Amino acid sequence: MYLHSKGNTLRVAGPGDLMPGGGHFITASFIVNHIYLNNPGNVVFSAVLDTDVDADHVLDTGLFVWSHGSLRLVVRTGTFIPGVGTIDRLAFFASPLPPPGGVNAQPALSGSAIINDRGQILFGGTLEGERGVLLVATPSP
Repeated sequence: MYLHSKGNTLRVAGPGDLMPGGGHFITASFIVNHIYLNNPGNVVFSAVLDTDVDADHVLDTGLFVWSHGSLRLVVRTGTFIPGVGTIDRLAFFASPLPPPGGVNAQPALSGSAIINDRGQILFGGTLEGERGVLLVATPSP
């Protein structure tokens, strides 16, 4: 995965890269609307990892943000969210929300995450026990 901005092409993540939170990158989402870029240049994407933390014979998934040369984990398989539960996998959702206002501002018909210009990320997940949730991750000031 690469970002081309202001005449420069920057590598965001690629096969074999060690990812924040553990595991190595296998592939990013290749489905339309699963990779987002906002106006400040933050990239949010889902990825398949080479780990299986819950031993269910399904590779883990993670949600990541690349911002100003730094890659950080938002959530991944096995993440415990207090008051919510443990993420089993990222999930897809149909969103009635208006476009996120980013560079690729098309209607958010489906996806695993949307990022706005404040860096807040709306994402879907399936918890252990198969309960679906929509959550918002807000970056620290």
